Amino acid sequence: MTGEFIFISHASGDDAIVTRLHDALEGAGLDAWVDHLDITGGDNWNQEIQMALHARPYCVFVLSPESAANANCEAEWWHFLNQPGRRLYVALVAPVEKKTFPWRLKTEQYVDLLGDFDRGMKTLIAAIQGRRDLRPDDPAARAETRITGPFPYGDLDVPMRGRDADLREVKRLLLEEGRRLVVLTATGGTGKTRLAVDLAVTAAEFTGGVLWLRLSDKTTEDDLAAALRQHLNLPPTDPPDAVWAALAGARVLLVLDNAESVPAAHRAAIARRLEHYPTTGGARAVMTSREQWRECRHFNRAYPLERLTPEAAEQIARDMAKAQGYEALMQGREREFAEKAHCHPRLMKYAVGWLAENSLNAVLRMLETHTGEDMQAVLEDVLHSTLRLVENSAGVGVVADFKRLLVCRGGFTEAAAEALVGVGSPSLGALRRWNLLQLDRERYTPDLLAEAVLEPDESANPAHYDYYYALARRHDKTQDYLGLAVESDNLAAAFDWAMRGGRPEKAYWLYEACSDFLVNRGQFDRMRAWLEKAAGALAGVEDAALQAGVQNSLGNLYVRLPTGSRRENLKRRWCTGRRRRRRWLTR
Repeated sequence: MTGEFIFISHASGDDAIVTRLHDALEGAGLDAWVDHLDITGGDNWNQEIQMALHARPYCVFVLSPESAANANCEAEWWHFLNQPGRRLYVALVAPVEKKTFPWRLKTEQYVDLLGDFDRGMKTLIAAIQGRRDLRPDDPAARAETRITGPFPYGDLDVPMRGRDADLREVKRLLLEEGRRLVVLTATGGTGKTRLAVDLAVTAAEFTGGVLWLRLSDKTTEDDLAAALRQHLNLPPTDPPDAVWAALAGARVLLVLDNAESVPAAHRAAIARRLEHYPTTGGARAVMTSREQWRECRHFNRAYPLERLTPEAAEQIARDMAKAQGYEALMQGREREFAEKAHCHPRLMKYAVGWLAENSLNAVLRMLETHTGEDMQAVLEDVLHSTLRLVENSAGVGVVADFKRLLVCRGGFTEAAAEALVGVGSPSLGALRRWNLLQLDRERYTPDLLAEAVLEPDESANPAHYDYYYALARRHDKTQDYLGLAVESDNLAAAFDWAMRGGRPEKAYWLYEACSDFLVNRGQFDRMRAWLEKAAGALAGVEDAALQAGVQNSLGNLYVRLPTGSRRENLKRRWCTGRRRRRRWLTR
């Protein structure tokens, strides 16, 4: 038998339909293992299950009322959610009430086998054979809570504590007072994103789903419109005004996370959209930021998060230690640990990472050295302490690799990391142990404070460009534009590096690889800006073939623009090209 190795997790009451599912997987050439078919009478049942669980990279969790309440099943699917290189698929075989639906799986896509078993299995098999997750646009794919965008699934690994009253109040502001924008403000790492995560998962009133946007220094109004098009399934040619107007008929929650990272030059245009988008259909927006945007102050509702109580911080410390396997090391001193960490979630997360190489008493002594009234300064001091501990434990190469990885924007995959720091580098594992990297499914996200404070190693930019240029070409060849969408920030960073470093020909090549992708995403403003910047910088280059290519691209661009008349666009192209040719010929 060839194909992927799959572990099937299920409750014994579902044996009959699980056998049918198992046979369908095997019939498609996939190697599936399930206990009631693959364990013989003389085998040690628990030992065989554990061996199969650890040996197989994929899991299909068969969801039913019985399996939803089964502790062994929960341990099995949690194992696949929390291990790098593992992939979890969920197959629904019987209706599960909302109150008993596993909360951690509410944001996961599942395949619905209730109505049309064969159609659902076809969808499941295609995803497994493609070595990818289920997608919202897959036939028979569903989600209890529909979320699009780079949702931080890993934040669900530790339950939210001490913010129940905050969650109720934010919901009241959005749903009862009808606030169009609520801004969660606090020092970095206080729990703003975590509160927004629980809001997204529990706000069933937003029947149009949740659009999660992780903002960065590359985010523009164009990116928001592109994300909205995808979420609302609108044509790529719909202009931004029409895209935002479509919210009038959609009860959607927009979450704009990490808003402090957006440059001032981009904020005004985004703020105008947030001030004027239609709320008649029930759409609302939440922003997380260390500070309020000046551009939003006259219409937003600020909601500052207070410091956690010692009781809540104690429980968070216990949850964090348990999630990383350090529960026994705490020795029942979670309250002391939390208080020495100022009851601050991010500081506690760093300190839990210190337990990888230090005793609890040593960690508590280290925490005592980090004091002060300015919590942001304390956090930055703790971050640098963490980096020194990483160097002492794993070597300076790990921190050097971390700074190379910080040239990425919006996270990165393992393949991208290998292009930047080498195949088989131990740095990813070490940085995860020290809580400087988070793995959400197959995507790594650096600690936000580290991204804001540390200087990226600019020497990694050529490798970064080469990787994302090659990736864009591969996706263009297969026309997998949705799969490339998550890399929008990295593509923008690669383009900016090429222009900033005096390599406009590389910027032009990247534009060519991304042009159809940008059309598919409806990002015509970025498309035009990229090409006009590259063409302007290439005006004096003595390469006839390159000049001809640029002129051809300009003609194609102006014909494809959905705004303005074709005649005016072509006239603009002719005039622009004439000026460039004149400069080139009179050098």
